[in-house]
Amino acid sequence: MITYNKFLLSVAGFPYPITLTLWHMLFCSTIAFALVRSGWVKSIDMEFDTYVSAIVPIGACYAVSLWVGNAAYLHLSVSFIQMLKALMPVAVFLVGSLMGVEKFELARLANMSLIAVGVAIASFGEINFNVFGVALQMGSIVAESIRLTLVQCVETQISCLA
Repeated sequence: MITYNKFLLSVAGFPYPITLTLWHMLFCSTIAFALVRSGWVKSIDMEFDTYVSAIVPIGACYAVSLWVGNAAYLHLSVSFIQMLKALMPVAVFLVGSLMGVEKFELARLANMSLIAVGVAIASFGEINFNVFGVALQMGSIVAESIRLTLVQCVETQISCLA
C-alpha cells in the first residue's frame, strides 16, 4: 500500500494527497457502514455531545495524519519516511505525558532520546533530504500520536480534552 501510494502520488502524475485521503476515508466509512447494517458489527448508541467531543477529534487527527503523511510522499523516499516513522513511540510518549495519560519518567525519556538519536543518525545521510517533506512527515507523526492518545483516553474513559 505504501509503495502504491508513493507511485500514485509522485510517479503516476496524481499529486493530490488530500483526494487520496478522501478516497481512503470514504472506503473505510463505506465498509464500516456496511458491517453495521449487515449486523456483523453491533452499533453503539452514543449521545451527540459525546460523539462530537470524543470521536470527532480522533477522526480529525486520523484524517490529518493520512493527508500530510500522503503529502510527504511527494517530497521524500519511502525508505526515509519509514525511518522517520520510527519516531512514533517518542511522539506518543511526549503527547501522552503532556495530556496526563502517560507517566513521565526520566528512564522512559532516556529510552525515547535513544530512539530519537538513532533516527537522526539513520537520517543523516539521506541523499534526497527535503525540509518541507520532513515537516509534513513530522506533522503526520504528531497528528497520529495525538490520535492514539485520544483513543487511549476514550478506552480508559479519561477526559483529555476537557
